[in-house]
Amino acid sequence: YLLHVPKSHDPSAPAPLVIVIHGFAQWPANQARVSQWNKLADEKGFIVVYPSGTKFPKRWRASAISVEGKDPLIDVKFLSDLMDKLGGQYRLDPARIYVTGLSNGAGMTFLLSCTLSDRIAAIGGVAGAYLYPMERCQRSRPIPMMVFHGDTDPVVPYLGGPSRSFEIPFPPIPVWVEKYATMNSCQSSPTSIEGLPADVVGVHYSGCDQGADVIFYTILGGGHFQDGSTFARQL
Repeated sequence: YLLHVPKSHDPSAPAPLVIVIHGFAQWPANQARVSQWNKLADEKGFIVVYPSGTKFPKRWRASAISVEGKDPLIDVKFLSDLMDKLGGQYRLDPARIYVTGLSNGAGMTFLLSCTLSDRIAAIGGVAGAYLYPMERCQRSRPIPMMVFHGDTDPVVPYLGGPSRSFEIPFPPIPVWVEKYATMNSCQSSPTSIEGLPADVVGVHYSGCDQGADVIFYTILGGGHFQDGSTFARQL
């Protein structure tokens, strides 16, 4: 993993932690570069960690399907152990541990919300490949989520189905987000978010159980990327 601790870090004060998970065929340093979380961490005073996936190309076992007879939740255990290790090295605020990811990493973020809901405050997904079945998601509490997805994504199609890169039945993103909001017991009709750039449409599912709201941004004409802008780092 790649760790960033801001120079302003006060060892005596509990610090928030943001776990940023790279996508398929990516790596920690690249994820740090494209997402620019370090800059925001320096401004706000939280710690950021970029864990590394497995194999080559690097990837995450985000569908929780056993591969080669290995434990399907082995990556969940790795990330849980990483939280423990960092918690032993730094004084972390256990109520402010956040996870966000790109593509396959966003899918891993969702799996973590299902398996480590007692440790995660909120999650965020960019161009997410959400392949873990939602009906298998057993949580101790609802988890707030923010979702970004381009409506012309060629790798993880906005409307679901296989893509030019993968013969995988990806879920339709708007339907998936609606189901996630339902799982959080949100109000059935979201409200539109005003004041956004012309190429962004946002909706907000509110009235959710335990305040676990769901926010969904559609990037009109957006592809499969994370641009590192301030807008894309709002989580």
